[in-house]
Amino acid sequence: MASNELQWAYTCHAGKDFDLYRTAMATKAPEISVIFSLHHHSKGEEERESRLKRAIDSILKQSFTNFELILIDDCSNDDFKEYFKEIVARDPRVQFYHFKDAARIPAKRNNFGISVSRGKYVAFMFDDHQWELNALEELYQGIERHYKNYGMVYGLATHYCGSDTKDSKSIGGKWSWNAIHSTHFISPSSVIVRRGAIDLVGGYDEDAALSQECYWDLWWRIGRKFRVGRVKRKISNVYCELTESIDSTAWDEIRKKRQENHLVLPLQVIQDEPLGCQVRSACFDIYVKISERVRDVYERWDIKQRLIKMLPDYKG
Repeated sequence: MASNELQWAYTCHAGKDFDLYRTAMATKAPEISVIFSLHHHSKGEEERESRLKRAIDSILKQSFTNFELILIDDCSNDDFKEYFKEIVARDPRVQFYHFKDAARIPAKRNNFGISVSRGKYVAFMFDDHQWELNALEELYQGIERHYKNYGMVYGLATHYCGSDTKDSKSIGGKWSWNAIHSTHFISPSSVIVRRGAIDLVGGYDEDAALSQECYWDLWWRIGRKFRVGRVKRKISNVYCELTESIDSTAWDEIRKKRQENHLVLPLQVIQDEPLGCQVRSACFDIYVKISERVRDVYERWDIKQRLIKMLPDYKG
């Protein structure tokens, strides 16, 4: 069978719940695995279909070519399925997993994609995002050359608010413990993660309460154990709503539950944690406790309002 001829294989997994489509797989593992998870959508969504094709094109036209694309369809309609099969037939770098039942939890399908990936690094893409032509090249050079041994590297993104392409803002500001603990300032399509970091901290938390905030939670856990790098280059465009803040009470409860029950997260490999990661996480926890205590005092005594009264020019 010719290498560009579509092969079909049925793979047994957790009760035979998906079909796998791919051409002959390369024997050498790629440098980057791109995980693209499409969640359940109905027919007739022309705008969604247009955005989907735009996102896929932006992946396949990357200047950096040493990657595999893992497409995961969470029980979408047959139109999307046929489109993905066509992509597989055209490009041997693509694998397509079609799930027969919808999980409706983004973390589950993304974790599955990571589990079958073979790359040294992992990147994520979505149907309402679009990569710049050199996106993977910028991220790869960042984590491979400029930020060696860092857990992850991220870049900038332009976030378009709704369908209005004129109303936009840049996201992907400077990394800090305070920033990642309090705001969601990184586009999930502008990140590249070292697979070894995922082995240590685990993949996405599949707790339904996190929903789309599972991305933020993963960056938080990686930043707690590893150094994080930032490339000052635009990586992606985002055409959807992004959560800028998390329900701190719910998040605290989830983290407390994980800690008290010693939960092993999906994809987490039990191993001896490097001393550097132990020290870093201990410092991170101390910093968070101190900053939360300061914030509580600040809010309790209404310090901002007091300063405004005392200093009329104070902006907070």
